[in-house]
Amino acid sequence: MSRGFTVVEILVTLVVMAIILTLGTVNLRGSLANGRDSERKSDIESIARGLEQRYENGNAIRALPVTPVNDWPDSTAYGKGWYPGVNELRHMQGQNMSGFNPTSVSGGYLSRNLPGTSDSIITTPNGNAIIPVCTSSCAAAGNNSQISNALGSDRDKYVYEPITDTGAVCLTGICTSYKLYWVSEVDTTTYKGIAGLKEAKSKHQ
Repeated sequence: MSRGFTVVEILVTLVVMAIILTLGTVNLRGSLANGRDSERKSDIESIARGLEQRYENGNAIRALPVTPVNDWPDSTAYGKGWYPGVNELRHMQGQNMSGFNPTSVSGGYLSRNLPGTSDSIITTPNGNAIIPVCTSSCAAAGNNSQISNALGSDRDKYVYEPITDTGAVCLTGICTSYKLYWVSEVDTTTYKGIAGLKEAKSKHQ
């Protein structure tokens, strides 16, 4: 005659199943986080290559003011030989900045002006596009609080920081270098006071 399971046996089985389920959930979350980090790193590398192409060739769209004195001192060069400033980045995203009228390129043209990128590449795994580190009254480039504020509470953003030759954030004019920031879910080493912060630099420093 067979006997049923004892209460102890049932409890032991449930505990073992709970442990297995917990370990599986932890491993799944880790795998998903690694996948998102790989996507972020790949996106940043592609954006950086696109910015270098923008540096070499100038603004590809050129739907801009007749005399962009502040943004491009040489209005015939279309920004060739330097990186886009904050105003140009915002214009590329479809905003009317400093006389830049994006109506002829409705919705913006950021990915088209960064060769090798696409709308998916310039967007984080959770759907946030590149943003400038600040838009006005900026602190010096590399300011910890400024970077943290740009990233926001969710930390899921790609932050673009164009820099002048004097180390200021480049809103307009000749931007001689840049940095791109993103936050890793897996490697949470603190940098600039921000856990997981990673940085990519321009070729021209």
